[in-house]
Amino acid sequence: MTLDEFVPRLVGRSSLLLGEVRRELDGVDPQHSSAHFAVYVSYDRFGVVHRYVVEQIAALANAGFRVIFISHSPKSRGFDALLPHCAKIIHRRNLGHDFGAYRYGLRFIRRLNPDPGAVLLMNDSCYGFCNNIDEVCSHVGDGKADLWGLTESFEHAYHIQSYFVLISRSLFKAASFWKYWNKLPIHSKRVDVIRHGEIGLTQSVLRNGFRVGALAPYEALVDDWFDRRRPRYGDSRSENDFVERIENALMTARPVNPAHVFWEGLLEDFQAPLLKRDLLSQNPLSVPGLHKVAAAVSKNGRDFSSALEHLRFARR
Repeated sequence: MTLDEFVPRLVGRSSLLLGEVRRELDGVDPQHSSAHFAVYVSYDRFGVVHRYVVEQIAALANAGFRVIFISHSPKSRGFDALLPHCAKIIHRRNLGHDFGAYRYGLRFIRRLNPDPGAVLLMNDSCYGFCNNIDEVCSHVGDGKADLWGLTESFEHAYHIQSYFVLISRSLFKAASFWKYWNKLPIHSKRVDVIRHGEIGLTQSVLRNGFRVGALAPYEALVDDWFDRRRPRYGDSRSENDFVERIENALMTARPVNPAHVFWEGLLEDFQAPLLKRDLLSQNPLSVPGLHKVAAAVSKNGRDFSSALEHLRFARR
């Protein structure tokens, strides 16, 4: 047995003993015969499993994924609503933030099925699904991408944004893939998780000769913004300020966060299924026009009420 094979087994067997895992629950596992898996990571400081999360988990199961739900919340409440849609529910201590949970989930899947189909990594930082995800697994494997996400970013360094990432079968089986995860430290600071997790994963995949891809490539989003979105902004001060800031950044090759700046193009022109939660709850870039989000989602025949419900909860 190689070290890459031994470490995941050792960690998996010792997790309960060491106190990493607080509680495990077996779900109904409605897609028990599927080769596709999803690791879904959630955190809520009050331990609440919100309705939008339950809806996302149900949609993943309906799309053919065996869902491994990992909660990093201090308390566990509401897991019963997830049981019909999950293969496993794991209440784990928040070690390493999302990437610590992603690693734990990937190792868990490896023990269940060392040769899975596509594996999805997702967290609860988005609202949706705003568009269909039934064919999402078609984006990886068979000469396509091995690491695929909805958006790519050049902030800090090039990477696939990790809120929704698909892993191909060949990448999952690669020794270099597991070498990356086994060497990944447990980070407590968000900036370190981004640098070594989000950026580190993409760069490791590229260095080892695998392909990466995105539903909405950055350059395509930039072109879409100039051609279709920029002319729609009005003459208000907030819109003019925003347009000037973004134009200056794009025209001087300074990267922007595509999941925030280009939200409307992502949703309408690229049929992206998710909207970033902090875009609506915090809007750090002062993106105008967010009052149109609910109408834009409803236009696709989707219900946005669970997101609005959570926004009220988050702002109390």
